[in-house]
Amino acid sequence: MEKSESIVKLRVARRLLAFFQLNGMLLITHPRRVMLEKVLMGLGAFYMGFLILSISTAMYFLKLIFDMRNSLGLFMDVIQLAIPVSTHFFILTQSFTRREFHRKIWEMFDGVEMSLRGNGIVTAWNLRNFLVRYATKFILLVGTACGIEVFIIVIIFPSTNGWKWHRMLAFTPFLGNRLCLMMLMFYTELYREFLQIIVQELKKAADLAHDEGAIEKPLNQFVLYQKCKCLRRSFNMLWLINKYINKSFGLSIFFNITMNFIILIVDYYWNFKAFFLNSSANPLASILCSFPLIVCLIPFIQSCHSSFRPIPQIKHLISGLHLRGTPKHFGRFFKQFSLQMLQLNSHLDASGFFTINYELLHSLAGAMSIYLVIFIQFELADHYVYNVAM
Repeated sequence: MEKSESIVKLRVARRLLAFFQLNGMLLITHPRRVMLEKVLMGLGAFYMGFLILSISTAMYFLKLIFDMRNSLGLFMDVIQLAIPVSTHFFILTQSFTRREFHRKIWEMFDGVEMSLRGNGIVTAWNLRNFLVRYATKFILLVGTACGIEVFIIVIIFPSTNGWKWHRMLAFTPFLGNRLCLMMLMFYTELYREFLQIIVQELKKAADLAHDEGAIEKPLNQFVLYQKCKCLRRSFNMLWLINKYINKSFGLSIFFNITMNFIILIVDYYWNFKAFFLNSSANPLASILCSFPLIVCLIPFIQSCHSSFRPIPQIKHLISGLHLRGTPKHFGRFFKQFSLQMLQLNSHLDASGFFTINYELLHSLAGAMSIYLVIFIQFELADHYVYNVAM
């Protein structure tokens, strides 16, 4: 492991991981250093204390920070702060308790890369390109989301109501939850990068197997067999990585996406009030509140969905190797590999509650529409029947 030129040891990857560590997440070191890990755990404890202080301050200055004009508005306001804080607190807690799984994930990523390089498969160029693409996406998404949050605070800062304090207190937990999604996106996109390398090498193996003149040579048969053994070993490790990712992030994903779902409902509820009931002096700020969530949530779901897209292609290529032009004494190996691929099921889920793919977006949109209709009906009943001042 020490001689590996793994992705963890590439400069950009180290900086990305260090950034997450400084934000209290991914509380591991590679290789393990006890003192440094204690420092990182101290950072995590500091962020937890900061979250407790934030929610305590909000509850103490309830009338200053929240809208007290009606019970539904107060309930919505408290949800907008309490749920992001509790979600971020839970994610940090998971970083403490699940850090051994993170270590196993990186050890297995190292194992996949060493296995591929040991068979003469070049990975460094692919991984460097991946890191550049990910760093660009990270800066763009997180920078855009944080920029919108800051712009909202700047717009409403001259106001004398508690909205500006509400948004300022919510900035840190929203950022922490956003970084959790981006950290998981780092894993899923790295996972996809290795799957794409396997697809490229299987295509080369398929071309060799279908070349009747070349495959008759014993040397080429041996090369084909060794390469496919390497690819099978690498895919098995990637399948285990998928299981470790689900164990490490399953509950964090569930709480994070549920938090985004609830906050989006609340934000759209306030948008309705701002436009149709003239409840806000800053309608532009009300509209923008939902954008930081959407900016990171949709790319995250798209990344999770696309990360497992190469798997059907791998299954097809393996079955083609088994069915066409394969030497008979390799038949058993390819048959076992093909059957294994048919039985393996790889996906990213939130501890079994739901799978992260495009179908989740459809479900979220439908559920948000239903709850919005319910809240709007309550609001209209308050406004027109009981004539409650907005």
